[in-house]
Amino acid sequence: MAHRSTQPVTSLISKSSIPATGRSRIPGAGIDLAKTLECGQVFHWTRCEAGFIGTIGETPSYLEQVDGDLIVPQGQETLVHHYLALDHSINVIEASFPKDPTIRAAIRFSRGIRIIRQPIWECLATFLTSAMKQVSHGFRARNLLATAQMVTANEIQLAELSYLPTAEARRTLCRFPGVGDKIANCVLLFAYERMDAVPIDVWIGRALRQTYFPFEAQNVRASRLSEFCNYFGPYAGYAQQYLFHHWRMTYRKTR
Repeated sequence: MAHRSTQPVTSLISKSSIPATGRSRIPGAGIDLAKTLECGQVFHWTRCEAGFIGTIGETPSYLEQVDGDLIVPQGQETLVHHYLALDHSINVIEASFPKDPTIRAAIRFSRGIRIIRQPIWECLATFLTSAMKQVSHGFRARNLLATAQMVTANEIQLAELSYLPTAEARRTLCRFPGVGDKIANCVLLFAYERMDAVPIDVWIGRALRQTYFPFEAQNVRASRLSEFCNYFGPYAGYAQQYLFHHWRMTYRKTR
């Protein structure tokens, strides 16, 4: 099982490349910008001065958080609000989780994370190239090229997957070279807003096995973990992101 990379790709955007149109202040709706952009769901945002620089689709952007509010380029208010999912009813989402100590601790540690709305191709391409660190760059490049060719030839129409049930959309994504259930679930969660999709990587596997299956941890297969994730309810994808961030940030520090 491969690790999910949490390292940003090298940014080709500089702050000077963003049009100097002034900045606007919008309510942050409880978001923690740093946690959201550094919790392993997106890879191209990098720290710059007091904020983060990256792109929203093809639009360069520079974001800061001040006293809970977000400082965004003027004219990008609606774009940023949608991209950062500031409309998510986070209290409803968290209230839907089980009340066990593991997920409660993850909520306390990870509160402020939003599952952002990534462009579909960007999300697929970045997870395809960032996952499986043990695979050579050449092999990953071949998978990315083959996937791009399939998309260009309309062998799989990414936009059409929005209309499919989650299980069928997952099977379709797995037709791309190098895409298995983990990457497919990442794309479903982070690009298609399928909140029931749960990517299971090393960190989530470790968290689930050690906390929910402590007496048989080494014998629990990934397929059983996938079935177990129904336990977290309709927003299981959010639950896994909280667990992922909590375990990734604290596991080594407590051992």
